[in-house]
Order: sequence, then structure tokens, then C-alpha cells
Amino acid sequence: MRREFFLQYVDEFFRIMKFIWENCSEIYPTIQTTSEPLPWRYPGFIGERFFPFFIYANSLKKIQVPLVILE
Repeated sequence: MRREFFLQYVDEFFRIMKFIWENCSEIYPTIQTTSEPLPWRYPGFIGERFFPFFIYANSLKKIQVPLVILE
């Protein structure tokens, strides 16, 4: 990603997270209340969903590459 788009993405993502942190009574959940086994991982979950939206909203060209996971 080009630098200007990366900086725009990070700016928008952290503005969203700031809004959540300022308007949420419990910003670091430690008790599992949903099917999510790691409730404190929600910033990453939001980031994973926001990134494709950001690409679409800014009409960016996306390139897909194969991924191999070695265990």
C-alpha cells in the first residue's frame, strides 16, 4: 500500500477505535460473554473487517497472492 493510503487507513482506523474506547464502559473485556473465545482481541477483529471496506470505499486496486501456512 502506498504511504498516503496507509496513513489515511491508520488515521481512520484509530479514529474509530478512539470513538469506541471513549464510548464503551468496558474497553478491555476479560469475561467471555459471546462466542468469541478471545474477547480482548476485538481491535484486531475490527481492523480485519475495516480494511476491505477501506479498499472498497477508496476504489483502491487490490492484488491477491497465494498464502501457504506451514505448521
